[in-house]
Amino acid sequence: MIFNRLIPGNIQKAVAPVRYPFLWNAAIQDHTQWPGFAGNGDTILSLARNLGEVCGVLANFPPQNAWYGIDHLDMNSANFPGLLTLEGLIKKIGPPQWPWTVDSTLADRGQAVFSRSTAHGGCGDRHGIKPVDSSIRILGMAVLGSIEHYRLGNPITCAVDGNSVGLSQRPKVGGLKRLYRLASADAAYESRVLQGIWAAAPYLHNGSVPTLAQLLTPAAHRVKSLAVGPNYDPVNVGLASTRTKFGYTFQATGCSNINSGNSNCGREYGTTLSPSDKAALLEYLETL
Repeated sequence: MIFNRLIPGNIQKAVAPVRYPFLWNAAIQDHTQWPGFAGNGDTILSLARNLGEVCGVLANFPPQNAWYGIDHLDMNSANFPGLLTLEGLIKKIGPPQWPWTVDSTLADRGQAVFSRSTAHGGCGDRHGIKPVDSSIRILGMAVLGSIEHYRLGNPITCAVDGNSVGLSQRPKVGGLKRLYRLASADAAYESRVLQGIWAAAPYLHNGSVPTLAQLLTPAAHRVKSLAVGPNYDPVNVGLASTRTKFGYTFQATGCSNINSGNSNCGREYGTTLSPSDKAALLEYLETL
């Protein structure tokens, strides 16, 4: 690890949490990058995502000048075969199963409520960067350059229109060029897959809602104080209101301060259901 390359001015205090999807759903999300720009199921995009993470946690990576431009592999500590292996292992992880008794009759009714309520890739090519450019474009260039240099001596295949294509063929469309489109309207949050949703509390993108029952409550009436800990509430499906471990309490803001990053406003989805329909819906969500 090389720490003397840190730029103090780039270090900002994290003032708002982000609840990333759990690993057991990574292989079945349409997109696994939280901004929603990296399509899933593509080997090269997966490698790019993981390599970008390695760079973000201070991998040893000072690009060196070389006769053909920049050498992205010299002194690069990223373990490419290991990153690809981990991606394969993640696909084998399944969601946890609800450990308590399920009322199957109620769950079946909840599935009908759910159905009624919800009725509403390739490889990349090279882009240059400007003398002064955004951090995501610089990171994207570093990641893409590293992968291109790595593939010169190591066969990697990726899916292009359903076919397996070697990187040496370097098709000119799709793929990693999405790394440079973060500012476009295509970049957006993706709703998480619901398998194992009962074990994914707290909810919303910032973890500001403790239970699924609270998520079915109008935003104005949701609790603002969350006791974060391992205690579980199987009735309301999520974090219990009391805890026996840890001492952290999350303070959410409401709809009057949505720019705080800690707001529990939004997702008024299912809040108008009857109490019996909400109970049935929660029972169904426990089975996923």
